[in-house]
Amino acid sequence: MVHDTCWHKQFKHEWKKLAATPITMPLNNKYRPDAHKWVCTCPSFVRSRFLICKHLIQAVQPVLPIFFLQVKQNQTLPFWQHSMLVPLKGKPTAPKPYPSIGNENCDDLSRDSTSDNEDNVDDIVNTEATIWAGEGDTYHEQMVKTIKTIRNFCDGLEYQLQFDDKRMLEMLEHDSAAFLQLAKAGLGQERRMNTTRGSSPTTWEQGATGTMWY
Repeated sequence: MVHDTCWHKQFKHEWKKLAATPITMPLNNKYRPDAHKWVCTCPSFVRSRFLICKHLIQAVQPVLPIFFLQVKQNQTLPFWQHSMLVPLKGKPTAPKPYPSIGNENCDDLSRDSTSDNEDNVDDIVNTEATIWAGEGDTYHEQMVKTIKTIRNFCDGLEYQLQFDDKRMLEMLEHDSAAFLQLAKAGLGQERRMNTTRGSSPTTWEQGATGTMWY
C-alpha cells in the first residue's frame, strides 16, 4: 500500500507547475536534458531539491496521479525511476538498479521552489566535462550528487536543533573543520567581490587558494 506524505505533495505541486511552464524555443543549446538518465544541464535542475525541471518533465509522457505516490528517488542516475517515466523520444541506455534514499524533511522541502527564469542564466553546468576516473561520472553528475548529499545532511542538522545537544555541535565543528573553513572563505570572497567598496581579492591572497574556483 502506498502512503501520501508531505514530500510527495510538494513534489506533485512542483511537477505540475513545471509541466505547465512554457519552454522557450529554440532551446538553449547549453541545456541538454536526458529523460532516460533524468539529468539536465539547466540551472533550475541543479537548484531543484527534487532534481526536476520543465525540460525533463515535458520530455516524458504525462503521468497518472498514482505516479506521485509510487515514484522512487535514487542517489545516483537516474535520480527518479517509475514505469510511467517514458521519454517521448530517444532510446534508453541500459538501466542500472540504484538504492532508494529516504524521505526528506517536509518543512525544508517547502522552502525550495524551482526557478522558471532559467533561460537567461549564463552560469551553466557543462556535462561535456572530463569523466571522473574510476567512477564513470561526469563533472555535472558528481557535482549534483555532492550537492544533494550536503543538502540532505543539512536537513538532518536542522532536525537536531530540537535536542540542543552541544556534543553534536562539537563533533560537527571538529570533523568538518576543513569544509566549514572552505565554505566561509568562499562566501566571504563572494561578498567582497559583490561589493563596490575596496578592491577585489586576488587568487593568491592568504587563505584564498581553496576558493580560487568558487
